[in-house]
Amino acid sequence: MYVGRVSGDRGLDRTVFALGARTGRIGWEHDLVPPSASEANLVGPPVVANGRVYLRTTAGGEEDVLRAPVYGLVSLDRATGGDERVISSTYAGFDLHPIAAGGGRIYTTAVDFTSVSGLAVRDSDGTGGWTIYGDDGDGDVHVSTAPTVAGDVLYVGSDSSRFGIETDGLYAIDAATGAVLSTLDLAVIGAPVVVDGTVYARSGEGLHAIREPSVEM
Repeated sequence: MYVGRVSGDRGLDRTVFALGARTGRIGWEHDLVPPSASEANLVGPPVVANGRVYLRTTAGGEEDVLRAPVYGLVSLDRATGGDERVISSTYAGFDLHPIAAGGGRIYTTAVDFTSVSGLAVRDSDGTGGWTIYGDDGDGDVHVSTAPTVAGDVLYVGSDSSRFGIETDGLYAIDAATGAVLSTLDLAVIGAPVVVDGTVYARSGEGLHAIREPSVEM
């Protein structure tokens, strides 16, 4: 398993460890390279895909005129902890939701300077990808859960109480293009789960099972 060390007043650190699941022994440890002149810190848990460990980082970015944090999505070799690669870097923040991976892509929720939550995706080699911030072209996508990927579809939830808006929704999004395929009027709490073609989502009213979701969902 792969974890980051928690230390300091903010509970953040730049060191990543690979631990034996049965023994707890350290297989390797790696100090992340800062995406700016300031020291790098981990943001949220890592995810393993395509033989790589993917992590989100942040740094102070004090050399920037706006003194805004620099956020990065980086990957390490799963076996050795070396070969650090920067997948993307941005001044828009990543939140603490877990990263999702599938189909050679990495999906993460993010927050821009207006505090509107959105989705960002990059191919696992750092090329291509798409981003949704707020407006999806037909309506607002305000993401309040971690993303869940199942095949060619990405599922995320929105809870209007988090943003003070009138839009709730369980969104089905084309994983390759970012196009919104369907929306279900449901204030989703927590990441959706997909099992055997059924999407399970929790709201304040209970647990919902949506069978064979489609564009008419």
